[in-house]
Amino acid sequence: MNPFLSKHFYLLRFQFLGFRYHGWQKQPGLKTVQGMIERTTRFVLGEDVKFKTLGASRTDAMVSARDFPMELFTYQELSTNFLEELNKNLPADIHALSIDQVNSKFNVIKDVSSKEYHYQFTFNTTKNPFDAHLVTYVHQTLDIDLMKSAAELFLGEHNFAGFCYPYEQVDKIRTIHSCKIDFDEERGLYIFKVISKGFMRYQVRLMIGVLFDIGREKLETSVLSEALKPGSSIKFDNRAPASGLILHRVNY
Repeated sequence: MNPFLSKHFYLLRFQFLGFRYHGWQKQPGLKTVQGMIERTTRFVLGEDVKFKTLGASRTDAMVSARDFPMELFTYQELSTNFLEELNKNLPADIHALSIDQVNSKFNVIKDVSSKEYHYQFTFNTTKNPFDAHLVTYVHQTLDIDLMKSAAELFLGEHNFAGFCYPYEQVDKIRTIHSCKIDFDEERGLYIFKVISKGFMRYQVRLMIGVLFDIGREKLETSVLSEALKPGSSIKFDNRAPASGLILHRVNY
């Protein structure tokens, strides 16, 4: 029998703490989230069951996720207790939230309607060691009101050529649907929240890096406005630390 006739498609959603991992995508000789999930899946399903995984996005080393979608392709229908067995065997810093069977037309990358990233930071001199892997501590006082005003400049369609990996070979015109800085009173943290259909490599970390420089009054807001215009040659290199970045939600 042709094995493709019995192919099955599943959408899984994961939470993970990225502190121990060299990003999502598996790489030879490096500990990655995808590599750990595939290793565990192979153990649960057995060595003879063929499968493939595809993540909705890439993440940098140390970046965490509250909601990371992954498509699982198998040549065997999964048992009803697969999710339970997977979670039993995954390490404590990776957890599968849900599993849904999808059809062959679903594409975990192309069908994304929006992604929401959060970046957690504080300039409070009182540090919480238990937050160290999820929060960036800024060592200078920040003008948060100035940063909030500057964040609004990102809204809408702009040229983000100055906010990405130097060799990124993709369209750099992106639309930002929401962009703001909120304060979590309970934890004493500021959270930069940004939503778009998609982001380029390093884009969010460079966006918040620019806001940090504006908040420190090292950079004029007018420079940010100019950088977002079509044809601008302004490039930014203050990439905020990865540990403060969290993929909060991916919508379809």
